[in-house]
Amino acid sequence: MTPPRPSSRSEDTPLIHRSPSPVPVPIPWRSLIPVIFVRLCSGILYTMIFPYINGFVTSLHDVSPSHIGLYVGIAEGSLMAMEACFALFWARMADKFGRKRSLLMGFGVVTLCAAVVGFGKSIGWIIFWRAGVGLDACPVINKLIVSEISHSSNRAQIRAIFSLMFQLGMLLGTFLGGGMLAHPYGRLPWWLGGSVEFFREWPYALPGLVGAALALTALVTNAILLEEPKRHVTDTAQPADAVNDAIPSTNKKQSKSLAALKVPHFVTGNLVFTTFTLGGLGLSVDTIGLVLPLGSLLYVLCSPIAIPIIQRRCGIKRSIQLTGGTLPIEAMLIPIAQYAAVKSSRAMWGMLILQLGLKIFHTFVWTFRDQVLLGCFDNHPDLRATGSAIIMILGAFGRVLGPVLAGWSFSISTLFEPFTFGRQLSWLVLLAMSLPPVIMTSRFILDDRARSVQGRES
Repeated sequence: MTPPRPSSRSEDTPLIHRSPSPVPVPIPWRSLIPVIFVRLCSGILYTMIFPYINGFVTSLHDVSPSHIGLYVGIAEGSLMAMEACFALFWARMADKFGRKRSLLMGFGVVTLCAAVVGFGKSIGWIIFWRAGVGLDACPVINKLIVSEISHSSNRAQIRAIFSLMFQLGMLLGTFLGGGMLAHPYGRLPWWLGGSVEFFREWPYALPGLVGAALALTALVTNAILLEEPKRHVTDTAQPADAVNDAIPSTNKKQSKSLAALKVPHFVTGNLVFTTFTLGGLGLSVDTIGLVLPLGSLLYVLCSPIAIPIIQRRCGIKRSIQLTGGTLPIEAMLIPIAQYAAVKSSRAMWGMLILQLGLKIFHTFVWTFRDQVLLGCFDNHPDLRATGSAIIMILGAFGRVLGPVLAGWSFSISTLFEPFTFGRQLSWLVLLAMSLPPVIMTSRFILDDRARSVQGRES
């Protein structure tokens, strides 16, 4: 009888193999700076219209008051609809002609469209050129470049910087579009157009012109500084079916769940601009232009501290559940805010501050979401471009449906008397939109332990 073979494992050998931690890689600032500059300007162009879009549409003569909310939602959602339509196009362009050339081409078109949005005299003009801003290649290519220049040891820091720059752009955009540059004639100093007759004729043109000038500066900066990132040798354009077949089912469920978080895209413009007798808070364009930037400023100040703490203590899944789970709460607080606006301005401002705080907290989910989405393609670099585009399309549909449904339901609710069921339609629609993504993320997102196991198996 053959003697038993001695075990190759000693008593000191750990039962679970732990792979060594990756050697830290410094952040490639030379490659990152031009990319985040475009990201900053993209945020400016995206949010600049929000503070004054309600006032802009209201000033038009071809829009019925009962349809203002609907057209505002279409104008805001048309950008995301165009981004969804062209996402795969930009992914293929990036693979065929390179990241840098495609980024410059797409953002150049956006710069032109952003400059002319404010010259509209009809709702069709606004929707058409606002949709043109959605030709932006940045949502696909920017994230693609970031994923290619980042390393597992510095990805969290780069993603935090990347998200922070977009929020900073949103801060500048809402401030410039509302309290700073909208309707400057007779309100601002002469050097800001306060005495220029041209801006008396076109009161909403200056924000778009300033935004386009900043975007042009970003274009020149990227043309000079941005280097084409090194790609995987098989990184060529892939059909959507290839992505669907290659990515594990758990990753596909995670991607769809996280993209669904963009569906409850709350349109605060209708709520804060509309008079309180019709269910709004009755704030002016100037006040909106200060309130919305305040939220972005608080995010910029709080996110670098709060996001790492939340992720370290809760893990990625619980962090997504915790931050994204505030969306239904925000929806249910809307009728309380409407009631407070009728009672007193102090109560209204108290509810508005509470809503603003919850909105800041739920936007933390963007950073957590992007970390998971980037990780879905770590083992499939050849599918990264097309996969990123597909994820962007899923999210864009949500950001199209959100403004349109929210704006439409809010317009319908203004036709009913206060405290009736019909007046509650707006927040009930928002609540219905916010529940599915919260449930989906709780069901399908992997926790940190399962994620590490999946990574070793892959």
